[in-house]
Amino acid sequence: MQRWGDDAEANPPRLEQYDAFGHRVDRLLTPEGWRKLFEASAREGLVAIAYERAYGQHSRLYQIAKVRFACEGARRAAAWVSSQRGGLI
Repeated sequence: MQRWGDDAEANPPRLEQYDAFGHRVDRLLTPEGWRKLFEASAREGLVAIAYERAYGQHSRLYQIAKVRFACEGARRAAAWVSSQRGGLI
């Protein structure tokens, strides 16, 4: 996830309005990091958690915690791997 986040930060989406022939195409171009993060959040149901109310009044808190720990966990895992003997595999 950290790699996807870094890619998403370094490469924001951009709008391509015209093709090489001057025809209007209006395409939103997103880098791999954006697509992978979107897929992961959809798979985990990160937006839906707050609305499905499975945890009642605590659903929004659970959603925030899940997002926070997922992001922090990816950062810590990357730091741990890079700190090991030999660095990244």
